Amino acid sequence: MGYREDTSILGNNLKMKIYSCKDEIYKFNFEVVISKWDEFRDFIKNEFKKDLEINSLSNGMFLDVDENDDYFFFVWFKEDVEVHTIVHEAFHLITFILLDKGIKLSRDCDEAYAYLLDYWFRQIKVIVDKYQKKGVKKK
Repeated sequence: MGYREDTSILGNNLKMKIYSCKDEIYKFNFEVVISKWDEFRDFIKNEFKKDLEINSLSNGMFLDVDENDDYFFFVWFKEDVEVHTIVHEAFHLITFILLDKGIKLSRDCDEAYAYLLDYWFRQIKVIVDKYQKKGVKKK
């Protein structure tokens, strides 16, 4: 399991950062996107012809897109995202992954949810920290 920075799907738009992630255990791929809201919204509209609406106070979103029976999954964050939003969106992500595999959240399988949430929260936090560290200008 892990991630890699991927700008190949962006064309000429290098303002947005996309990190391709792969869950080898559950065979699930998704993209972590860090950008301004309007950049992500425009990217989704241009690539998938899908209009997105979001509360202006939102700092993140989990999005699944069905494109001619091909599915694309995105976890989007504003550039200045905080930890609580990472946890929130990571929970949406892992819930989708596990439900897709037929594992419903219950007392009998909550450890699978807990371990996967722990893993992907930490991986996404590394991505966000790396992005935010690059954005800090040295005096």
